[in-house]
Amino acid sequence: MSDSNRTQMYYLPEVSWGVTPDPAAFTEMRFTSESLSYGIQTKSSDEIRSDRQLSDLILTGAEATGGINYELSYGTYDPFLAAALMSAGWSTPVVVAAATDIAAVTLGNKYTSTSTDFAAVGAYIVPGQWLKVSGFANAANNGYKRVISVAAGVLEVAVGEIALVDAAATLAITMKGSRIRNGVTESSFTLARHHADVGVEQMFIYTGMVVDSMDMKLAAGSIITGAFNFKGKQEKLAQKTGAYLALYEQVLGTGEKAGPVAASTTQIINAVSNVANVIEGSSLDAMAGVYINSLDVSIKNNARGLTAVGSLGSVDMGYGRCDVTGNMKAYFINNTLYDKYINNARSGLSFRIFDGAGNTYIVTIPTIEFNSAKVNAGGGNQDITVDIGWTGLMHTTQLNTIQIDRFPAT
Repeated sequence: MSDSNRTQMYYLPEVSWGVTPDPAAFTEMRFTSESLSYGIQTKSSDEIRSDRQLSDLILTGAEATGGINYELSYGTYDPFLAAALMSAGWSTPVVVAAATDIAAVTLGNKYTSTSTDFAAVGAYIVPGQWLKVSGFANAANNGYKRVISVAAGVLEVAVGEIALVDAAATLAITMKGSRIRNGVTESSFTLARHHADVGVEQMFIYTGMVVDSMDMKLAAGSIITGAFNFKGKQEKLAQKTGAYLALYEQVLGTGEKAGPVAASTTQIINAVSNVANVIEGSSLDAMAGVYINSLDVSIKNNARGLTAVGSLGSVDMGYGRCDVTGNMKAYFINNTLYDKYINNARSGLSFRIFDGAGNTYIVTIPTIEFNSAKVNAGGGNQDITVDIGWTGLMHTTQLNTIQIDRFPAT
């Protein structure tokens, strides 16, 4: 009998939907559980028989679906994060290295430069993006800064928790960052699940798998967890000997095939000491006086398999609207959040998460509206919270609904 602890997942980005690139090496995947399956649709015959029996069960369709659950670690799921946002990919990293011509200016809360063209750094710095700044003697000028506007020699940033302090351009300043935003680019994967402890080793291979939805959950006293839910083309059952042997060997690197890329080894991120700067507000400045017990973010692409006469399974994928939703549970300290719900006031949401080495993500939904809220005394000896649901909307000038920024520790 097969044991779950002898199971390993692998993935490989596809260039063309439903086609596994070969030669190409798969990557080992870190996961906590999975539910990938190949659902067969059937229809009972409507023939009438005098003996009241069913004459046939007819195959009418099939679909590969399922989820992969995770504990968040830096870099491990970056291809799936980009796919969930239908982003064209992570932007070219911003690289401002050892610049000595960048000054900090309190008036206007901006960085200025006589020769550094902020608008031409990397794949361009854009409003709404986060940057990690370092090198200033005054700590107020360092750290994670959200860009408000960008020009050749002027970079305006949000005040945030600490405003910039005047500093002359005399030090070696660095800036870095990379981002993804929701878009319209399809990314698909071949996923493989290997069962190593079956007599004849078995491997379930799923092609054309796109991220239909993703969620991320932060809760006090917990690890940051979530799931990627997929829809795709088909399932193939490959074996160590027999069917789809070449594909089996490609995944594991047996025969003449290259071996798989090892999974990341970055630390798992918790929601206790690895979360900072939770911000809620229309200007996305620091949120004061609010303590969050839990926070969930969900992205849904409303993917659908397209079917055709003469083909079993999907022949292509279609996509609907990008729905970004979530819930937040805050301790009931004041009426600020509830008033925003009652008044249908727009707000924004952002939070920074990082591991012990300093690898960091910042998740930002720049415009949200609260669509549900309740404050109740559920019973004795319980804390009263504001349980509030929200929906992400397109930002009117940035023209995006969600953004994820990443910053490697080095």
